[in-house]
Amino acid sequence: MDSKKRSSTEAEGSKERGLVHIWQAGSFPITPERLPGWGGKTVLQAALGVKHGVLLTEDGEVYSFGTLPWRSGPVEICPSSPILENALVGQYVVTVATGSFHSGAVTDNGVAYMWGENSAGQCAVANQQYVPEPNPVSI
Repeated sequence: MDSKKRSSTEAEGSKERGLVHIWQAGSFPITPERLPGWGGKTVLQAALGVKHGVLLTEDGEVYSFGTLPWRSGPVEICPSSPILENALVGQYVVTVATGSFHSGAVTDNGVAYMWGENSAGQCAVANQQYVPEPNPVSI
């Protein structure tokens, strides 16, 4: 009987697999909500920085959301829904990561891409405070 309950619960949980939820820090009670504007693609991986995040979908696409000051310089922008990283279109991304204010992705061909704040060279680009879009990194 216990195994029937467990499998029923697992089946119910599988309906939620791959969905993205958000919540506000410091708000009580903490109630996850669906990410606004998300089209229902299945998410395999999420990575979170201080005020931004990246999502990797099952089809290898990467979306950014949150506060993205590197997109427009020192003025912070915060899109109302996740935005596709167009510089990675045509690449199949297999993993994503974030630092506090920058992001990274690796493709199935082993190419690493970095973007975001670059004040200390986090994105491996010289003399540039921000890297607005994913940029291949030479390793």
